[in-house]
Amino acid sequence: MRFTTLGFEPVGAIVGGTVSQFLSPTTALVIASCGLATSISWVVFNRHLGMYDVNEAEPVTAA
Repeated sequence: MRFTTLGFEPVGAIVGGTVSQFLSPTTALVIASCGLATSISWVVFNRHLGMYDVNEAEPVTAA
């Protein structure tokens, strides 16, 4: 998970720089803020999120 998250940061920087070069820095910031605001939507609209119970996990046994 950490590899994927950190791997997309340079890609986002390149895309953000390209958008701000061709449009305007203000437009790039508006697009970025809209993307950031909608990035939480998968948590809000996930029907299965409340179905997980941490206490029902299998106990870890030492080998």
